[in-house]
Amino acid sequence: ATPVGARNCCAVSADSWANAAAEFGADCSRELASELAAAAKVLERTREQWSKQAAALREGFVEWAALASWADITQAQRMLNANVGDSSKAVEMFLQALELRARYRGLYDSLSCKVHSDMRIIGRDLEDHPVIYLCARSQTQPLRHCLEQFFLTFETACKIAAGRSEGRVYFVADMHGFSLDLNCESLAVRELAKTLGTVYAERVFKIVIVDFSRAAQAVWWLAKPFMSSVTKKKFAFVSQAKALEMCKQDFDSRTHDFVRHTCQVNRDPGASPAERTLHARRTAIHEVPLGPPLS
Repeated sequence: ATPVGARNCCAVSADSWANAAAEFGADCSRELASELAAAAKVLERTREQWSKQAAALREGFVEWAALASWADITQAQRMLNANVGDSSKAVEMFLQALELRARYRGLYDSLSCKVHSDMRIIGRDLEDHPVIYLCARSQTQPLRHCLEQFFLTFETACKIAAGRSEGRVYFVADMHGFSLDLNCESLAVRELAKTLGTVYAERVFKIVIVDFSRAAQAVWWLAKPFMSSVTKKKFAFVSQAKALEMCKQDFDSRTHDFVRHTCQVNRDPGASPAERTLHARRTAIHEVPLGPPLS
């Protein structure tokens, strides 16, 4: 039998969503009604399974109500899209995403973290996707300590993108100065890849990897098994010159200038960590995660 908590959580049923879609009017197509109904079923099944887990564990488990502000019909639709309509895989992915959200609940509630790199939101592309930028040279701690900055930056960019640009983000990762010693922890690589592929499934518009070194390739091979085929197809591995061409074509002029200048600063052997940190603050468009942008 379904626990009482699960029944309460599932008050909005698949039929209710289907009826709501049907009542939307002539502008609501049958296809949209069908998509909403399918997503609602995924949401309902996910809630039920999550609530059963909560009832079984009793202690140390985050209740559905604490995650309900994120786990909604929109997320269910993303999970279905990421799994090409396979509802069982969508539920499985949704549960994995909820486990990760619960694990980092404090981070998502506080919207603050320790900063161990120059990862930031640097601007927008011409389709209004927020652009995240990271240079490997700026990394100061092992990857496991950088995960929170990664997740929080992505979370903030997704909130900026909500309601426009399909809620997706553009990510530029400059591998100049990449350290294998700081990034060879398989558990941290797995956590990063799983979060990208579940919590942020269908949130990625494009990922541009600049100057992909042999050392970085080792990390890529560790991460690949935990990414969906859809996510893997969004990666572009290019040289700095090609990356700047793409940025000039894809970004507004201000964002392109920021990225171009940032690549120069990060490749300047005379630029100190303090100078590069200052530059990062001056080329951020949001206070998360580095702090208020500087002029």
